[in-house]
Amino acid sequence: MKKELKYLLGIFFVSIILRSILAFFIRSPTIFSDEYIYLKMAQSFFLDQNFLLNGVSVAKYPPLYSIIISFFYLFGDVNFIYYIIKVFNAVLISSVIFPLYYIAKRYLDFKKAIFISLAASFAAPYFIFNNFIMAENLYYP
Repeated sequence: MKKELKYLLGIFFVSIILRSILAFFIRSPTIFSDEYIYLKMAQSFFLDQNFLLNGVSVAKYPPLYSIIISFFYLFGDVNFIYYIIKVFNAVLISSVIFPLYYIAKRYLDFKKAIFISLAASFAAPYFIFNNFIMAENLYYP
C-alpha cells in the first residue's frame, strides 16, 4: 500500500472514531427544526414511501438525504437510529480528505497536502457538523 494512502486512511479512520465518540454524548437534536424535519421525512419515507410531516407534504427540503438515512430505521430503536445516523454523517464528513488531498497534491508536496487534509478533517466548524441531522453532511464532501 502506498505511503500516502496509509496516511489518508489513518486520518480518515481517526476522524470517524473521534467524531463517533463525540456524537455519543449528544443524545438529542440541537438544531431542532431542521433535524426534526429530516428525521421525520426519513421515517415517513421508510414507512410510507412519501415525505409527509404530520400529514403535510414537505417540499422545501431536499429529499436525497432523507432517503439515504431512512434505511437506518430498520434498526427500530430511536436512540440507536439517531446515533447511527451521526456515525454515518461522520463517515461522510471524514471522506472530504480524499478529494482535498488529491487536489492539494497537484499544487503542493506530500507533507503539505497531508497537513491540509489533516487540518480540514479536524477544523472546528466541520468537526462537530456530523452531530446535526442535516443534508449538509451529504453535500459537503
